[in-house]
This record gives sequence, C-alpha cells and structure tokens, in this order.
Amino acid sequence: MGLSVVGALAGCDTGRRVLPPLGQPSAAPVEVSSAAPSPVQDGLLPATAVGRVPLGIDDVNRLAGKGLFKTGDRPLTAPMEVKGTVKPPECQIALHALQNKAVAGAAFNAFQFVVFPASDGSNGVFEEAVVTYPELASASSVFHKLADAVGPCGGKTVDEQQEGSSQSVSYEIAVEDTDEGVLRWTEHEKGAAKDDVCVFESRIVKNLVFEVVECGPGAGDLATKAADALASRAV
Repeated sequence: MGLSVVGALAGCDTGRRVLPPLGQPSAAPVEVSSAAPSPVQDGLLPATAVGRVPLGIDDVNRLAGKGLFKTGDRPLTAPMEVKGTVKPPECQIALHALQNKAVAGAAFNAFQFVVFPASDGSNGVFEEAVVTYPELASASSVFHKLADAVGPCGGKTVDEQQEGSSQSVSYEIAVEDTDEGVLRWTEHEKGAAKDDVCVFESRIVKNLVFEVVECGPGAGDLATKAADALASRAV
C-alpha cells in the first residue's frame, strides 16, 4: 500500500515511510550548534526558530480539516545518515531530502524533524523538518543542493533497498514547476493506487530551510497549507 510501510526509527511510530535507523535523540527538543551566532546577525533567524516554526499536532489536524494524525515520538535533533542502495544513486536525495545528513550537512545551528503518524492505524503520515544555518549563504547552498538533485530525478523510477532489507522498493518521481524558493515533488510507489502518494514541499526563508511531507491517498492539499503556515511563522 502506497509508499514504504515500515517505521524503522528505533522504537518510533513513524507511519508510512521507511526511515533509516537512528539512535534515540537527546531529551532536549532542539539541538543548537556551538557555531550559532551570538548575538543573532541582522536579517537572520535565531536557532530557536526551529522550536517555534514547526506545526504542532493541533495545527496539523486543523489544516487537514479532521483528526487525521496523532502525536508521534520525540522530535529528532539531527539529520539521519541514510544507508542502503539507491538506483540511480544521485536520486537518493529525492527520497529523504532534508532528513538526509548528506543534504542538511552538519553546519546547522539547529535541526528538528517531527513525524505525525495517521491516527486511524493506516500508513499515512505527516512529517516536517526545519533547519537553521549560521549564514544566508549556507542555507541557500543546502536548498540549491536539494533542488539540483531532485530536479533531474523528475520522470524517473528510483529503486531503493535499505540496509537489512531483502527487497527493493520502486518509486516514480514527479517534480512540479514552482516559484523561486519553493521545491515540490511527488513520490509514488509502483503498484500502489494512483492517488496514494507522498508529496514533498521544501522552502527557504532567510537562513532557514524546511520541508513538509504528506503521505496518503489524495495527498497534496495539506502539504501546501502546511508549507504556507511554516513560511508565515518563519518571518
């Protein structure tokens, strides 16, 4: 059914997408790098923005129009190291985006990744990742790295076999035309119902980069509303 089904975060209820294993995060809700500027430079968002920009479960369900999602485990405070095999390998970024350490990097001020599984026991899920960087140029570099990787994967079929799995999963990637500073694409697992997809939307606001991911039948509307809401909270 739809995109990857097993939640592979250690002990986490993640819903639909297969996420690479990662040790439990620290109790602190936000990880702040020692490289964070102090005081905050003019025109830059502080590292604490990763604590106020993401949507809470009530916000997500209000935008969805009903109680589709429930609270998951504690937010992760660092991107994941994605392991396994992806063909073509350059499209791995399209599957995991900002959650991938290879994209988000290690030079961030603060990082937060939140997962809200479907409340009805299905494999739907809503995810959001928010990252702040010390400089505008750093955030821009990360966003353009993501865009440069996702764009060429549009129209391609990407096969992923995660570490420890005996089978690969095939995804069809479709990239939409968007405004500057916005990146939106869709993953559809081969064999799933046509409208059973994951919709990614990533944006850059000053020195902050974020993404939202909505998975399930007819996904897309919530992703757009949530991205608009995060963007408004970031200014």
